[in-house]
Amino acid sequence: MNLAFVGFFITGIVFTIYASTFYHIARKKLHGYLRNYAFSYICLALAFLIWAFASIYPIFLIDSIILGNIFLLLGSIFLLSVLFNSNKYLKCLAVFNGVVLSLGFIYIRVKYFAPTPYIESGVLVFNTQLIIRIILDLLFIFIWLPANLMVAKTITKNIKIDGLNYAYSFIYSVSTVSAALLINFKTVPMIVLSFVVLGISFIMLLYSNYVINKLIPSQK
Repeated sequence: MNLAFVGFFITGIVFTIYASTFYHIARKKLHGYLRNYAFSYICLALAFLIWAFASIYPIFLIDSIILGNIFLLLGSIFLLSVLFNSNKYLKCLAVFNGVVLSLGFIYIRVKYFAPTPYIESGVLVFNTQLIIRIILDLLFIFIWLPANLMVAKTITKNIKIDGLNYAYSFIYSVSTVSAALLINFKTVPMIVLSFVVLGISFIMLLYSNYVINKLIPSQK
């Protein structure tokens, strides 16, 4: 059984459903700029789906890692537009710098740090080099995590339920850390564990989207 295909495919589908439901909430009940947050998870979903199919056709495995990194960077750029939305100048500057740095990252990734993934016991091991792991970890720590926490605060501020923001923030934090660890781990048991935690986190977020959609009044 190809666990890599099953894990990445299911997670990619969950990300897609999560992004689409959040897009619906953002469009009708939240600020329009939060639609970019949904787009970031569409990008992450595409990365996971690419890795899923590459795990079946290992000849494309190396190329899939590069493509996945591109979608991860694109998702990060969408999140930069969310984080700096309150200031138009800073937003443009952040997005521009994000694009430039992303292009530089892809160049050094292809030129000097080519991916060396492999399949072990039906599980995809990214086997990412240290410098690339550090860069990707910084993306998750300084872009994905703050953006997730900001969105958690935004969507819960008008809902008078004690502890909801903390619960939402906790789930977002766990899911972000799990996604980062998935790329870092090099042992099969830890990769599987990070998949399980990531999947459970986003199933909880899917349910919370349903609940919050009922609780947040529509924008007039």
